Amino acid sequence: MSSRSRTLSSATHTQSVTMNIPWGPVHRGRRLDEERPEAKRRKREEQPLHLTSRVVTDDTFARHEGFDLATFDDKSWPQLNLPSFCVLKQEPYNVFKSRVAARFQLPENKVRLWVLVNRQNKTVRPDMPIPENGPSLTVEAIRHNMAARQKDLRLYLDVIPDPSKPDPPPWHIMIFLKHFDTSKQSLFGVGKVYVSRNSKVQDLHPIINERMRWTSGTPLRLYEEIKPGMIESMKAKSTIDQSEIQDGDVICFQVEQAEKELRDLEKLDLYSNPAQFYGFLQNRVTIFFRPRLGRRDNDHPEFDLVLSKKDNYDMMSQKAGEYLRHDPIKLRFTTTHAANGAAKEVLKWSPNQSIADVMGLNYVNPTTTVILYEKLDVSIVEPEVMRSLKVIWIGIQTREEAFYPVLLPRTSKIRDLANQLAQIVTLTPGGTGKIRVFEVSKDGKTKEFMDSDTIGSVPDQVDLYAEVWAHTRTYNVIDLATQEIPRA
Repeated sequence: MSSRSRTLSSATHTQSVTMNIPWGPVHRGRRLDEERPEAKRRKREEQPLHLTSRVVTDDTFARHEGFDLATFDDKSWPQLNLPSFCVLKQEPYNVFKSRVAARFQLPENKVRLWVLVNRQNKTVRPDMPIPENGPSLTVEAIRHNMAARQKDLRLYLDVIPDPSKPDPPPWHIMIFLKHFDTSKQSLFGVGKVYVSRNSKVQDLHPIINERMRWTSGTPLRLYEEIKPGMIESMKAKSTIDQSEIQDGDVICFQVEQAEKELRDLEKLDLYSNPAQFYGFLQNRVTIFFRPRLGRRDNDHPEFDLVLSKKDNYDMMSQKAGEYLRHDPIKLRFTTTHAANGAAKEVLKWSPNQSIADVMGLNYVNPTTTVILYEKLDVSIVEPEVMRSLKVIWIGIQTREEAFYPVLLPRTSKIRDLANQLAQIVTLTPGGTGKIRVFEVSKDGKTKEFMDSDTIGSVPDQVDLYAEVWAHTRTYNVIDLATQEIPRA
């Protein structure tokens, strides 16, 4: 039988149509539309029953380039995808630990989980391991007791190499190591070590050399990563306790180099020590560049650069020029609207303007900073530094005698313009010798410039006149504003 049948009513001589429509996409779509709000409602109701746990591992630490062991809330830089778990708040800790061990394919007796806490100095570090003597302890109880100021539970997975050996004694602490490589300009984690509080800072040198497989006795410099903006060199002969190092602290090291090598790095605008590099990390941002005219080809690619917010216009232009293989001085940049990426305004060349200035004026979300570029055949610096003026010279009979183009730096004074004109025109012998410069607007209004006024302050949409200054000189301003200007 057909799914659609028609019946004709002879009594009324009208046609009625009976539609027998099987279950189809329309019904399924309607049912899904009805189920979605219900699913969202259940999710809202169940949300208070769950929390999210994110786990830092030695592997994620080795791929993390930044402060602490991982980045959690920094919106200015893409974050690593840390392993995460959605956990019932009332789930017993031993059940959760079994799930973690299974996720990383580890025996449970090799797993020790540390709680990461927010310190007062805004860092996030492991504070203490979760006790193993409370199997019925719930995940929510752990969060409440050990990290009450956090909505989620942040953990570090400490893999125990040999569970048959006793735990480190109480006077040992766990510290994390990062290697700053001057040749690669990189900073990455290289794991953790347990050291005695009474050991000296220099006792870490052989441990680091062995871990990095460097020659024994390779000289090192060590720095403590205290917080962003505070990276301090460590004294080799001080003890760990005297250096106020505690569980979860981070120590950064680099191979010691000759002072000349370090100066050579800085001459190349490279970082010579971790403190400088941490400063870059604190201010780094990704800028996305796109061709303004919409042409996307080998000569006009889309690309991105990692820059510091402290970098100036010239640094941005130089790095963009290196990528595009184009003279940086012949690149013009335009900011964009954050909402739709449309062109906003051309960036004027300004060596003192920083990336932070550009971002602060135009962007809300620094992770989506987009700048449009154009490859030009002429330098953009000259129009920004120099000012081309067209000066009409008035003769002795108050008639326009000549038209003179003048090119001067924008910072020059009107007196400099007058001095240049004095070398071009013929001044009447015995006269004052002083040249008066004034503007005449299109509505006939005049304004005389002072000798100390800058060339950059002269408006663009006015006619500029100059004459020999005289007390008895009078003229019809309207005539000057309406006369045809001869172009000599």
